[in-house]
Amino acid sequence: MKPQKLDRLIEEVLNKKRIGKGLRKIEIFRAFKKCAGEKINEFCMPYDFKRNILYIKVKSSAFLNEIYFLKEELLKRINLNLENNFVKEIKFFVREE
Repeated sequence: MKPQKLDRLIEEVLNKKRIGKGLRKIEIFRAFKKCAGEKINEFCMPYDFKRNILYIKVKSSAFLNEIYFLKEELLKRINLNLENNFVKEIKFFVREE
């Protein structure tokens, strides 16, 4: 058996057990919260991550209009924070509570 780097071996095990997807989602949600800042986090919450699309729940349609203009900047910041381009798109949707 050929020796492997430990980080590569751990990644393979996590991916086989589907744990990797859950951990990646948590990492992406944390990156969003960090990059969005306090004001945006007050009105937005990461909801899901599927097929490289980050879905963000927004508390009101008024704030949805405001945050839409920050979409590209947020996308850039998130991917820089993650040091990769996992997130290809951000989609916002209103779910008033």
